[in-house]
Amino acid sequence: MPMQSPKLDEISSLIWQRFYNAYTKNILPKALLLTNPFGLVNATLIKKLHALLLCQQQNAPCLTCKSCKLVFNDAHPDITLISPNEDNASIGIELIRNFQTNLYLTPQLGKRRIVYFASLDSLTLPASEALLKIIEEPPEAVFIIGKSATTVKLLPTLLSRFQRWVLPFPNNGRQNYLAPEFYAGKSATFLSIMEALPSLIADLHSLVEDKICATALAEKWSEYHLLSLIEVLYCLFAEMVKLHYATQTPGAQDLGEKPHYQLYCLSQQLSLWSLLQNLAILADLSKKLKMPIALNSVLQLENWLQQIPKTL
Repeated sequence: MPMQSPKLDEISSLIWQRFYNAYTKNILPKALLLTNPFGLVNATLIKKLHALLLCQQQNAPCLTCKSCKLVFNDAHPDITLISPNEDNASIGIELIRNFQTNLYLTPQLGKRRIVYFASLDSLTLPASEALLKIIEEPPEAVFIIGKSATTVKLLPTLLSRFQRWVLPFPNNGRQNYLAPEFYAGKSATFLSIMEALPSLIADLHSLVEDKICATALAEKWSEYHLLSLIEVLYCLFAEMVKLHYATQTPGAQDLGEKPHYQLYCLSQQLSLWSLLQNLAILADLSKKLKMPIALNSVLQLENWLQQIPKTL
């Protein structure tokens, strides 16, 4: 039975059309970076891009050939996935060295190879420098695609080698960026914390309303994996930035589940400056946690949480 063409959301459809047009005109960049403030890029979109490049038929992506099926089953031998190590949540130079030799081998099923970086902003400095050397003279058959929430952490010379496509907010402003489909491929610890979103949102409400102190909340949250918690909180605050711009007051039904409506209410209690400032703090904390240094998780959380009421 032939595979049905996967459906894409509004923004992913725009990116797909742009990618497809560049492909048909033979002007695709050898290194492409997809970014948006949340670091969220639809997993189905990524697979469809891969299928287009690796499909064995003229009507690519046909979704029926061996290559397309392997892409959607995450089993294609000509796709190399580079993602952060679960232990330190960074992409070290060892991962770059491991795939470097394979880049110059003949593709197994077709004419191309793809290297996909699930979190390009997780590269360490040595890894960035090693990747830069590869991109400066990439093998003819290799396409490099990266995904990133921000370009602030990227080596400027490395960033200059990528063609950057920014994924904006959808026009209707109702896309829920906390929906599970946007986190396919994330770590088990990240996904488990995502399941606790209602509790996290309620805790933040209590903090802002002075019903719980930063010390007590930091102790409560210390049960979570700290880096994964920070990543979830970053996404949560990024979603609040979008909700802060809502042109009219949405009802709970418009936003879906009750916790998301509560998040909207919280976004209206905090100033835009506060939301953006907390995003910057969380991004900086995430960067520190990826460094090989020991940090007191409870103290790090407490220091950040103490600042939230002050930025109202």
